[in-house]
Amino acid sequence: STLRDNLVHNRSGLPPFQLPSVAQLLLTGLRQFLSTATAEVVDALGVQLGQRGLGLRSLLAVGRTWLERVGAAAQDGRGIHQDGPLLLYEFVSLLAGGLSSYEMQEMVRQRDELQASLGRVTQEREESLRRTLEALSTPMMPVFDGVLVLPLVGAIEKERAVSITEKLLAAVVERRARIIIIDVTGVPSVDSSVAESILRLAQSARLLPCQLAEKIAQ
Repeated sequence: STLRDNLVHNRSGLPPFQLPSVAQLLLTGLRQFLSTATAEVVDALGVQLGQRGLGLRSLLAVGRTWLERVGAAAQDGRGIHQDGPLLLYEFVSLLAGGLSSYEMQEMVRQRDELQASLGRVTQEREESLRRTLEALSTPMMPVFDGVLVLPLVGAIEKERAVSITEKLLAAVVERRARIIIIDVTGVPSVDSSVAESILRLAQSARLLPCQLAEKIAQ
């Protein structure tokens, strides 16, 4: 009855029809504890109940109900052992410790899964943004039939130069371009490394049947 009243405090993995089996586990564990007083067994039972989906507040509610009934029975003189309430309290405390330990491990696991999921989403977004920026920074613009314009913007490092070459050659083949115009007015600094990259780009393009024109900012 107490488990049903506190159903909302359990996790979704514990459906109502399993409450009788959980109650039986609690009673069986209590009998074993009263006969053997083994703390390790009770702690393991708390972990098992946590795995079943029992919530800590539900367990504590059951413990309060037990103590109230034991106290009422003692007042009525129904032969309750003097150590009964203390043993019952110890049993519930050990159960709560095992269940809390499981819930803590579960929280850590869920946190790690959430962080991993957020990391994957962040990585995917960064990769998508990188591809978008790369596409915007290396646009292939067909201006006439067989004529491509490649306006370059930003610094050109070795890795980006390789990417530009690959995209340019692919665009030449796809559009059957005969003339390529490379505009580097958007490159902040045209030093020897940038000039070398453009020369390599020109050499690669000349392997295809097209002409190359470079517009260098003065």
